[in-house]
Amino acid sequence: MFACRYTVLFCTLAECLIILKMIMNLLSVVFSVGAILAGLPFSYMAKQLEWQGAFVVLEILLIGVLIMKIVMRKVEYKMVPTRKKLQ
Repeated sequence: MFACRYTVLFCTLAECLIILKMIMNLLSVVFSVGAILAGLPFSYMAKQLEWQGAFVVLEILLIGVLIMKIVMRKVEYKMVPTRKKLQ
């Protein structure tokens, strides 16, 4: 890896561009791995249950999340009670 001779504030433009390019390359690798791993649970489920079964499981999960969202929409989400404004 490229190491700047000075701190980042005092490196030349060429050194800063090399560092920026290395950071962008690292981020692209991380994002690519994340995109591949995001589909892993669904593909495993599809292999075990076939595609139709996997989509049925997703539909059931979607319905469950929708019901939870409707039921819990009035729940106060703050952990610490807040003071009421005095009028």
